[in-house]
Amino acid sequence: MKLKRGTFTAIFFLACIAALELEQVVLEEILRRFFALIALAIKTNPAGPMMVVAAMSEIANHVGKEPWPSLESLSWWFDKASMVLAGSLFIGFVCTVIIIWLGIVKEHHWDLARERANERLAGVNKETARLTADNLALQTVMLPRNVGAIGIDQRPPAETWFAGFERWAGVKILIQVTPGDPEALNLANEIAIVLAAKGWLPEMVDEKRTRISLRMSEGLNVFAPSSHKAWDPQNETQKIFSKLSEAAILLARALTNAGLGVGPYPVGGSNGYGIVVDWPPDSPAARTQQGDFSPSLDGVYLQVGARPISRTLQWIKQGRPDEFGIKPADRVPAENPK
Repeated sequence: MKLKRGTFTAIFFLACIAALELEQVVLEEILRRFFALIALAIKTNPAGPMMVVAAMSEIANHVGKEPWPSLESLSWWFDKASMVLAGSLFIGFVCTVIIIWLGIVKEHHWDLARERANERLAGVNKETARLTADNLALQTVMLPRNVGAIGIDQRPPAETWFAGFERWAGVKILIQVTPGDPEALNLANEIAIVLAAKGWLPEMVDEKRTRISLRMSEGLNVFAPSSHKAWDPQNETQKIFSKLSEAAILLARALTNAGLGVGPYPVGGSNGYGIVVDWPPDSPAARTQQGDFSPSLDGVYLQVGARPISRTLQWIKQGRPDEFGIKPADRVPAENPK
């Protein structure tokens, strides 16, 4: 049996009333308060209840008739809502694609910024390393020089640097010091002590003996007497010159090992410096040659100049190249990034 429309609602309403009666709820008091609230609402805002009554009347007019709203209206609203939903889904898809693409581009910008930051950081680190190396080289040359005659908790380094010098025991070595420099004089005295312990014969000389001024001299140079004549294995004087030249080269290399060069450059004479002592007295070469020993040079000649500060600064300005002219990695300019 098909129930009329509203049957279930009426049954539910009656059941609620019966439940209220069982709970001994006074319905008349509820209705009285309900109608009192309605009367207060009408008194306060008459338009509100009138709208409710109008709406109820409109609903009542459709009871028993076709559903409201009409099929045409429902279809129209359904189509519009579907179009709005489809459009919103399309817009959401487009926004998602744009967000993903922009995120990828943003990550690329971050990568480029990170690379540029790394390049700048590498440049700063390189500049820091360069300045540190320059500062260390300058601080090193400012320190008092020595040849390792004293060892602290170890053997004196001079025993290693000057090992084998006993072979030239008896060789005279003339040492000239730049005047007015106590540090250079201390170094010369230490060299003389070390060589004397090896059997060499040190002698301090000055400009009067060598006719060479060291007032503006820096660093160390080692010379040996030589001849302008062709080599003659039967000539005893040339044999002595050869022996002295070998001893002078060995001394220059030992002083280089002691750190008395300029940067990577060795002490002057490491590859052999010579002073010709047998020029004819009135020859042009004799008049132009620097160094006219009186008496003539008969041993190894060592020049001890001031600490090579200006030469070290010049070497630093040049980029601290090695003896072959190759600059270290921290002084090679980096390629500009494209």
